[in-house]
Amino acid sequence: MSKILVVGYGNPLRADDGLGCHVARQIGHHLRGDERVEVIPCHQLAPETAKQIANASFVIFIDASTQGEPGTITETTVQPDPASSGKFTEGMTPELLLAAASAQYGTCPPAVLFNMTGWCFEFGEHMSAIVSERFQSLVRMIEKTIAEQEALAV
Repeated sequence: MSKILVVGYGNPLRADDGLGCHVARQIGHHLRGDERVEVIPCHQLAPETAKQIANASFVIFIDASTQGEPGTITETTVQPDPASSGKFTEGMTPELLLAAASAQYGTCPPAVLFNMTGWCFEFGEHMSAIVSERFQSLVRMIEKTIAEQEALAV
């Protein structure tokens, strides 16, 4: 069975930086029981994720951004980093993880990155008002992408 992998990352103790983790947890809650979707909320991207990426049919990354107007949501296609040898480094990125999956496991699924520009990255467990206000819009966009990918797999 092909799986859709959702990886939300960021530090939940740094206000809006925790967005990816929070969104992944929400999606995991909404889609629990759906064996076609695996959700990983994490503090930061980890090398171990490369194997899960290689076993997926589609990958969705979720992160907060410091670039742009706060509350802006973007979706971009992610490609493996062509300069990467597939070796792990500090500061893993979606591009490096995709390259590692390809180099180590011989396969790399299509992937997208959903970003929302944050307002506050200070210490704190609560997201800013603008990010909180747009949170459910981001969740719905990602869940729509999951549903579209599931429909393609049928």
